[in-house]
Amino acid sequence: MTIEVPIKGRLPKLVALLAAVFCANGAIGAQAAILTPFVSKLGGTASTAGLAYGIYSAVLIIWLSPFTKMADRFGTRIIYTVASITLAAGSFLCAAAKTPRQLVLYRCVQAIGGPYILMLGSEIPKFFPPKRTSFAMAMFSVVLGLGAFVFSTAAGYIAAAAGYEMAFIVAGTLATIPIVMLPVGLLQAASQADNSEGKGFLAVVTTRNIVVVCASVLVVLLCYMSILSFSPLQLLELGFPEQQIGLIFGTASIGYALIQLPAGALSDKYGRKRLVVIKGLLVPLVLLLLAYLPYVPGVPVVPVAIALALFTGMGLGIGTPSMYAVVVESAPSRGDVSMAMSILFTFLMAPGLAMPYIGKLADLYGFTHAFTIVSALGFTGALIAALFLKETLEK
Repeated sequence: MTIEVPIKGRLPKLVALLAAVFCANGAIGAQAAILTPFVSKLGGTASTAGLAYGIYSAVLIIWLSPFTKMADRFGTRIIYTVASITLAAGSFLCAAAKTPRQLVLYRCVQAIGGPYILMLGSEIPKFFPPKRTSFAMAMFSVVLGLGAFVFSTAAGYIAAAAGYEMAFIVAGTLATIPIVMLPVGLLQAASQADNSEGKGFLAVVTTRNIVVVCASVLVVLLCYMSILSFSPLQLLELGFPEQQIGLIFGTASIGYALIQLPAGALSDKYGRKRLVVIKGLLVPLVLLLLAYLPYVPGVPVVPVAIALALFTGMGLGIGTPSMYAVVVESAPSRGDVSMAMSILFTFLMAPGLAMPYIGKLADLYGFTHAFTIVSALGFTGALIAALFLKETLEK
């Protein structure tokens, strides 16, 4: 993949915007990395931890479309800045939670501010010349992954040394940085200036490639979220050091970040479809290995868990630039790109709704059975993409 430079005069704004992405996703990643053990410390179970993840996804899904419309109407600067304030406030509230029920409630507040992190992905391509979507989205994904790696890894050590509450306070403080960076980085009225009149919601949701990508990513992300949500509890039961538990999320994040630019190059050379199919195979495979490998006598839990986390992130990341590019390139018109991305992000978060049920499954039958069932569902994502996705490539 060729390294691209931003449109002249936009580099400082791009740096500010990427700094906001780095800090915001770092704050979310740090809290996600220690959320499950924090729920356990407060007296919750695997199903309660699943609810803490699931409620965040549910609120995001409900709020994502209205958020996008508000940003289009009032401008991204004001709406994204207000959202970043809400996210930071929710993070501080989570630090003050004394019961699992309070933590679930405060995660709802976080989620109200959460959509701006996702929708920043549709802002990054505006800094580059046309037909450079793959590089722009790869850059966005790299920064997302690096932020999550740095701060989720640190969160585990902070939680072990100073308590989970302090780790959430640090994450909340980190979430305040985008409040300053976003007004500097966002292009004035970017959503309105760069989008032409779209063909509308019905045209977007009946576009074959968009439907196929959303269906495929739905089941693949079900596996990915299961790994990040429940493997910390599973591994702690097997003797994984508590202070290193943030490495699971962090290693997955760095694997996701490291594969982005190579994945973009592979996408340009071999096609979008092939990379989306590979993604659909790798993530469920890792979940299946996680269901059995740590329980094999003599297998070292720590290095195996870290290696699987790395391959989890790389498996998810290898098809991500292709997935984004397919949706952008398949939108019925330029004016429909934001709506198409909003729909995709809804499907990216939808698997979170299943986390309470997967947690309940793990409580009743154990992690091995729960992970095996979910991985079997996950492999259908590769099948859907292989059978129905039509190839697209930027010219």
